[in-house]
Amino acid sequence: MNWKLKSRREKQFKELKKHGIAEIFCQLLSNRDFENIKNKNDINSLIKSPLSDLEDPIVLQDIEKIEDIISNCKNQKCLIFGDYDADGILSSYMCQKLLYEFGASNINIYLPSRTEDGYGMNDKSVENFISTYDEDYYLIVILDCGSSSYKQIEKLKQKYSKTKIIVIDHHIIDQENFSSNSDVILNYRINNSNAYCTGGLMYQVVRQCAKKHNINILQYLPYAAITTITDVCHMTGANRIIVKNGLSMLSSCADYGLKSLLKYSSNNKKTYNTEDIGYSVGPMINASGRISIATIALNLFEQTSSKKADVIAEQLKNMNEERKILQKKIFDEALSLFEKNRGNKNSALLYDKSWNPSVVGIVASKIAEKYNIPTLCFGNLNGIIKGSARSINGMNIKEIMDSCNYIFEQYGGHEMAAGATLKNEYQEDAWNIFDSMVEKYKKQNKINDPFIAYDYEFDNNLLLKINNSFCERISALEPFGQGNETPIFKCSGIKCLSTNEWKNGNGGFVTLSNIDLKSFTIMQNVSCLENKTIDILFSFNRSFINEKDWMLKIIDYKVI
Repeated sequence: MNWKLKSRREKQFKELKKHGIAEIFCQLLSNRDFENIKNKNDINSLIKSPLSDLEDPIVLQDIEKIEDIISNCKNQKCLIFGDYDADGILSSYMCQKLLYEFGASNINIYLPSRTEDGYGMNDKSVENFISTYDEDYYLIVILDCGSSSYKQIEKLKQKYSKTKIIVIDHHIIDQENFSSNSDVILNYRINNSNAYCTGGLMYQVVRQCAKKHNINILQYLPYAAITTITDVCHMTGANRIIVKNGLSMLSSCADYGLKSLLKYSSNNKKTYNTEDIGYSVGPMINASGRISIATIALNLFEQTSSKKADVIAEQLKNMNEERKILQKKIFDEALSLFEKNRGNKNSALLYDKSWNPSVVGIVASKIAEKYNIPTLCFGNLNGIIKGSARSINGMNIKEIMDSCNYIFEQYGGHEMAAGATLKNEYQEDAWNIFDSMVEKYKKQNKINDPFIAYDYEFDNNLLLKINNSFCERISALEPFGQGNETPIFKCSGIKCLSTNEWKNGNGGFVTLSNIDLKSFTIMQNVSCLENKTIDILFSFNRSFINEKDWMLKIIDYKVI
């Protein structure tokens, strides 16, 4: 794949340099979504990102109405309709916790089944919900779905005539089906606020309620941080503040469920970053909804003893291992199918009737990442072609799917991810149709062919200065994510002295000239680099051998 130096805001770069900021940091700050950073004071504020800098929740339209409804739930029975992913599970738990703080007498949570209910709030999931809870309730809170569910909410209103209905969601709104019949809908898109996930919105609801009531908002913060990371939210502004402060609290968290989750997913690390959550913690939460039912993960967070929490955490770990095995099989098959049929396409739409629809979303994500293309993967469940879409930076997958909506029975999501059901009659033509819409989107938005963007090129003198202290300075810009991506650097003409390939064949350790840091790559066939002179793209990773040292991770290379 081609490499390209990220463009920067020249005016900001020069302004920062004028204030004595090292060139590498001038570059990193001026090519990210930190356009308001102009001097050392701004940088210090960015690095600290105190919770007090988080915007007032009042900026979210109608949040006061939600506070009023929730604060009057004492001795009342409430229902929560959530979702089966980490954002849906944890925001449901946060909501339940908040309602109990206000004295609700009984709270039932319904998390749809991927296989039985399907994606989001649809006719079937609402029918199953209604058949499960027959009596009337004071309140129904719909979380991580429901913004475009007018018809389904109407069914709820007919069934529960005296019940108030709140929607808290972050998905793109279909104006024709906008849930205006709910009592209140909280979605940052309504008034173009900061782009929170549902867990982030739920945290702002907690903060709003805490203005007048004695609520410890810090108890909710780690969960909001996890949802923000697992939902791949923009990692600047409000989201950055939530994540930075939430991550710092994880190692001291006293909640039995979360403590057990961290123990079984990350071996009780002392510090956590976005990668730990995205690749270890989040997948364990999601595993229950993929392999079995999402309520298993929800039950973990509800535990009041460490022994019971450990049992469920271990169960989730085993489910996640099962998911990995299933995912690898499907991923290998999907890669083969893609390579065989890709031709000149700049997208992927892959389907096999034997694939488990619960896992194809992760496969789509990995193919999108590997080839830097929008990807849809579908499996088959009882004759229904169900799947998931994943996108890349700069390409709004929901808008692309809107442009070929006739090939889907139903679909929904946001800029980077969506769920969908493909019409059977479009099995053969769907990829060509989707690819033509991807090409159209690229032309309309002037998006070039895929490339790896890097931030800065090291010369040999600077290369010699790379050590733990240098890496710690770079890490001050964490947490990394969209808009504040993990910095990628380039170095040319470096000699690979030796390699030590891992037994699983998925990478190995590499010894490079002029670099003291231990180096590694997760690219295959690492032994072919030995005694070669190469150009490399790399990032810095905290050591997986210990939490003190840093390592250099080779992302891509070119033999010269």
